[in-house]
Amino acid sequence: MEKSKKYKDGRFEFVLYINDFIICRRTFDIEDYIEKSMSSTEFRIEADSVVELIKSDLRSKSNVYTWFYADQDGHYYEDNILNQPLPPEWEYTFKFVVIDNGRYPESRRRRVYCRIWDGGVYPKPIRDRVDISNRTLRMMGKDGNSIIIDIKSYFEENKDRLSNDMYIKRAIYAGRDNLIDTIIKTFQDTCSPKNGSEEDSLDEVFTDPENGWKIPHMELADYTMDDVFRNANGETVHYTHNINDYNRRLMYKWVKAAGKSKTKKD
Repeated sequence: MEKSKKYKDGRFEFVLYINDFIICRRTFDIEDYIEKSMSSTEFRIEADSVVELIKSDLRSKSNVYTWFYADQDGHYYEDNILNQPLPPEWEYTFKFVVIDNGRYPESRRRRVYCRIWDGGVYPKPIRDRVDISNRTLRMMGKDGNSIIIDIKSYFEENKDRLSNDMYIKRAIYAGRDNLIDTIIKTFQDTCSPKNGSEEDSLDEVFTDPENGWKIPHMELADYTMDDVFRNANGETVHYTHNINDYNRRLMYKWVKAAGKSKTKKD
């Protein structure tokens, strides 16, 4: 098993919002981080894949939920929330942000990636209780207070005495991975000299004993800092699209979709 890298109280963080409410926020570190690699096309592609992973998790949970609340003909029961009209577009907006807090304490925090999508398509019970760790669940205790339970242990201990609601929740969360660990590892592997490979150990890089420095296998020059596009006819166009412009346009879409001139400070 590959040795995991430390990421507690690290330089980087990712935040998942629904509107202005924080669903999940984690800080992490990247061993031997390659400076500016988060401005590369490779990082943007991996960050896009992380967003698709989160969206896929929410879609899958939504599919399980809707399956349980439909009759044999595929119609939802009359009093079910699924019979209600979908909310207006962008009323529930998910936002995923990656932040570089800087190399030094006095460094300026920099938003390196942002992506938004409409969350109104997910059933209310799914979008209201998003937990991408897939490890805990909030429920009402016997005293009427809200408690947080460990999903795996709770369902194992109560498998023969689950209510109908809890039986459905068990099906929704069954066999799901902890996406937080997956997200952090994806960013670490993308921006590290090791690039996820045990073979690329820093002990095996070229060394200059006289000057006392090393050259890792992955360097900034190995990343694509600009994208080159073709026009509708397939002809090469001498135009480059900078990844920083890509991030700025995504933030503009977020502001426009949310109908605000300013978003909550991360």
